[in-house]
Amino acid sequence: MGKVEQITAGLPLDMAEAVNKAVADGDFANANDAILAALRDWKESREQFGLDSGNLGALWDIGIASGKGKFQSADEIIAEAKRRSG
Repeated sequence: MGKVEQITAGLPLDMAEAVNKAVADGDFANANDAILAALRDWKESREQFGLDSGNLGALWDIGIASGKGKFQSADEIIAEAKRRSG
């Protein structure tokens, strides 16, 4: 893993419970491993999709400029996704 820097962070109760449950379920040896896995996934997704705050802001602006959407609710979007998936 190379050099390590110790960082202390507070988690909202629901996230701390999720970490503790993952450890209790045997998914991870300890909380540190669970949090490292989450951070690796986050980093990988940002790198894979090229998402940073600048890119996200630009995508947001494009979405707003495109005008009103076709769907009026999340239920309509889900129904359309199900229709398309066969």
